[in-house]
Amino acid sequence: MLKHPLTHSIVGKAAGVLIVLTVAAVLGGLLLLYTPLCIRVAAADSLLYTGLLAVGGYCGWYFVQQVTVWKARIGAFAVGQLACVGITGIVLLLTDWEDADTFLHALPLRVVPGVLCWVVLFQWYGSLLIVDETEEFIPNESIDRISVKEGARIHIIQTGELIAIQAGGDYVTLITATGQYVKEQTMKYFESRLPASVFVRIHRSSIVNVNHILRVEQFGKDAYQVRMKNGFTLRASAAGYRLLRERLGL
Repeated sequence: MLKHPLTHSIVGKAAGVLIVLTVAAVLGGLLLLYTPLCIRVAAADSLLYTGLLAVGGYCGWYFVQQVTVWKARIGAFAVGQLACVGITGIVLLLTDWEDADTFLHALPLRVVPGVLCWVVLFQWYGSLLIVDETEEFIPNESIDRISVKEGARIHIIQTGELIAIQAGGDYVTLITATGQYVKEQTMKYFESRLPASVFVRIHRSSIVNVNHILRVEQFGKDAYQVRMKNGFTLRASAAGYRLLRERLGL
């Protein structure tokens, strides 16, 4: 599983907090302008709803990695929005902070910003998971180790230690038995330089070391899972599965 783009760095965490506070402030201002709510209730309302949106938006990163069917994504999107609105309404009505008429009157003020925020966020998630397949493939000399700078430290990873590589926008996550390391590099770079007899690209966002594969499982039509010896599970496309079978001589 790829690291979350909003929490894997200090900049990402700061940006996430700033976005949540900005959305809460805008929603609170709209509630004050268009409803009879006082500042205290409007602030509580906006913070509660925005907090639920933030939790759902955060979890969405892991969801879009596992679910690629757009109908399922849209369905989950709609259910998530309904859950955020429903939980907010239940809390506000049970605490008598708002009456039903006020809550329903302010419903568009919550739903419209909420939907817009999630649309932008999920589009961004999708862009991070897309690998540029148009990048020119140029065979290069094989590499036997990879260096990763992490703060003041430099990690040296031998290719044999690599369990898998996953793409995440303009960076990749190198998965080893001792941890995961983020490096600004493309999948094409590693696909063209890692030993082809050992490393197989099973998905547009995944490369695996065949020496670390425990088993391959089919869980749907043209849908496969590759389970590694350390328990890590990766999705394989139909084309990736065929390539893996060829490399394994099956």
